[in-house]
Amino acid sequence: MPQPPKHSKAAIEAHPAPVRIDGEGYAYAMECLACHEARIAFDKPKHKYDRVAIINKIADGLAVGTTLRSMCREEGMPNYHTIYNWINEDPEIITRIARAREAGYDAIADQIIEIIDESHNDTIVNEDGTERTNTEVVARSRLRAEIRLKLLAKWSPKKYGDKVDLNVGGQKENPFQAVVAASAELEKLVRNSGSD
Repeated sequence: MPQPPKHSKAAIEAHPAPVRIDGEGYAYAMECLACHEARIAFDKPKHKYDRVAIINKIADGLAVGTTLRSMCREEGMPNYHTIYNWINEDPEIITRIARAREAGYDAIADQIIEIIDESHNDTIVNEDGTERTNTEVVARSRLRAEIRLKLLAKWSPKKYGDKVDLNVGGQKENPFQAVVAASAELEKLVRNSGSD
């Protein structure tokens, strides 16, 4: 990838050289102007992206648990902000990306199981032939699994979060209402048995 010229607009504005037709300042100012013009040309978008193909590639990647940032680092891909601009411009793309992310959450859950089940590097053999636990690998695997699990709980709390059922309202089959009704029934029985 070509490197941008060394002088930016900020650099040109930060170093106002005295412009003399016959002196060194003029040459420097002309060099800065040339670099500035080259930077403007360098910063212009060089790609006319195929939005449909890129959104398809991104949706496929998200669906298997690949991060958007890692896909945007690939050669020929637009940057992260361009993708988000596209997503925000089109409700159809919003829906497509949301569905891909949901599938990706399941893929990440599968990755957690694979990380936990992977054990071929969990032990190492010492020089004397004894086997011992490779605590570094075990700790790293635990960390990788825990971080993914915590992210899943944040991203999709209904599916992967800790379930806390506070069914206290007027919903059908509410356990709280059943306890209150049973208590009222018991109280009636006690009152009726006391009056006999």
